[in-house]
Amino acid sequence: MILAQVTVSKMTSSIKGNTSWSAPSNIALVKYWGKRPVQLPGNASLSLTLEKSRTRVDATWFESATPGLNFTFENKEMPSFGAKVEKWLSSLALTYPRLKELQITLNSSNTFPHSAGIASSASSMAAMAFVVSEIVGLKSDDETAWLQEVSSIARLGSGSAARSLFPHAATWGQESQQWGSGVKNMHDVYRTFGDAILVVDSGQKSVSSSQGHALMDSHPFKELRYQNANKRVVDLLALLQHDNFEVFAQLVELEALELHALMMTSNPSFILMKPKTLELIERVRTARAQGHEVCFTLDAGPNLHLLYPQRGREFVLAFVAKAKADGLLDNGQWIDDHVGAGPRKEA
Repeated sequence: MILAQVTVSKMTSSIKGNTSWSAPSNIALVKYWGKRPVQLPGNASLSLTLEKSRTRVDATWFESATPGLNFTFENKEMPSFGAKVEKWLSSLALTYPRLKELQITLNSSNTFPHSAGIASSASSMAAMAFVVSEIVGLKSDDETAWLQEVSSIARLGSGSAARSLFPHAATWGQESQQWGSGVKNMHDVYRTFGDAILVVDSGQKSVSSSQGHALMDSHPFKELRYQNANKRVVDLLALLQHDNFEVFAQLVELEALELHALMMTSNPSFILMKPKTLELIERVRTARAQGHEVCFTLDAGPNLHLLYPQRGREFVLAFVAKAKADGLLDNGQWIDDHVGAGPRKEA
């Protein structure tokens, strides 16, 4: 068992089988930045669950004298990510020995392009965690306990994947939890929130998320950062119960800029925003000063997420069209997404 705190029974897994799951990515309103062993966050985090930006994983397995993994992405070999998945499965086999007896084939596919400001590792590892739960016959009469176990499996592959198992919004890391938790009390306005993802630069980032997390170990603002993030999660959870966009926008934007300030003040330091990122931020703030309900957030990269209630969608579409016409988007790329209902079994 990965979780000693819950009781989850394991059925006898089948000798062979197949399944398909899809899981969405998520956009963090409060980011986790910095890790502690093993694959646990330095601070609590909070995210909105997306709908259209998702990964589907199709799986088959059978008992074999030569067990192993055959991983493909969109039916093509991807050795780098395949090696990560293989390492993840090997670590899970310590808890689920059945995994060492099977030949497993996984094919992963995304509804969104790489390097588009969307956490593909979150959606892919979340989908694969559901696949693993079927392979090893994991079940529970208590859905909450089952989801906690699957979430903890997912976070061992990608920390933010722990939050991609829940509809609408999720937290991870509060009170040292090893699994994500769905946000229950939300105002209806946030359950349909829009996220227009503006691709400023589709190139590879100069620093990976893993490297960025490691930089927090010796960061001079480490403890203050963890205090700020933990308090923001509490504040935003309270705010999500009310339709107060102005305060929401202030908190979310401050959090996004603090994340980038941490990278700029680490050693070595990194500046991941681009000039066009800053231009878009200025346009967002001007728009809000004019009364439009739109705000931004950023992951650890240059691409901007425009967050807005659906009542402001007409303005956001015009905003994106203008940004595209002005050459602020890489090849005009953007993704029209919104908060969604979470993972689903596809077959």
